[in-house]
This record gives sequence, C-alpha cells and structure tokens, in this order.
Amino acid sequence: MASTKRNTRDSDNQRQGKYRPVQWINVALSDDDKTWLEDNITNVDKFANWLSDVVSTGHRVSVKWDDRNNCCVGSIVIPVGDKDHILTGRGSTAFTAVFAALYRHFVILEQDWTSQSQEQAGGGLFD
Repeated sequence: MASTKRNTRDSDNQRQGKYRPVQWINVALSDDDKTWLEDNITNVDKFANWLSDVVSTGHRVSVKWDDRNNCCVGSIVIPVGDKDHILTGRGSTAFTAVFAALYRHFVILEQDWTSQSQEQAGGGLFD
C-alpha cells in the first residue's frame, strides 16, 4: 500500500497540504490597554457580544494552552486569499486570552487588521 506524504513544503518554505500558509498579526498592548482589560475582565456581556460578532463575520476563534510560555493563547483566524491571518492574545486563563485577542480586534485595530504587522511586547497578564 502506497503512502502519501502530507505537509510538504514548497520552494518558498510555505507549508502545503493539510495546512495553509499563515500571516501573524502582532499587536502590542499599551499600559492603558492592559489597564482597560484588567478593569473590564468581569464584563462578560462585552466578551459575549464581541465573541458573537467576530464569529458571525466568518472568523474562527480558538484557545489552547502554551507550555513554552506557561499561558493560554486565544486566536482569531480569518482566511485572506491563500493565507490564514491570525491575531492572538495571551492570558492566564482561556477567558483572558480570548478577551485580549478580541480587544485587539475590536478596539486597537477596529476590525481591520489583515494588513497589520507590528512587534509584540510580552511579559504581562494580557500579552
């Protein structure tokens, strides 16, 4: 029985097969952004509305544990052309990680982040 090799890479080192190439959208949080998130972390209505809005517009939202950084990572993904654009947030819980990603999407980038690329700072509760 012949086997098929999956997840091969082409000459541009782009992942092919099961996975699409990705474009990471990195957005640092200012001290004011972090303060807003900390002050609003119990605003479940805001979280629910943002989550519903982002999913209803075709974005995929996921969360997973990151062993390397010892935190949760919330991701918002939207296909753009032949790539998936990914915006992330980190937090000590799944809720805070997704909330941070949603904050970046709705407040900092005002829902238009597919052409953004910035350095990301790290080290805080909502980085």
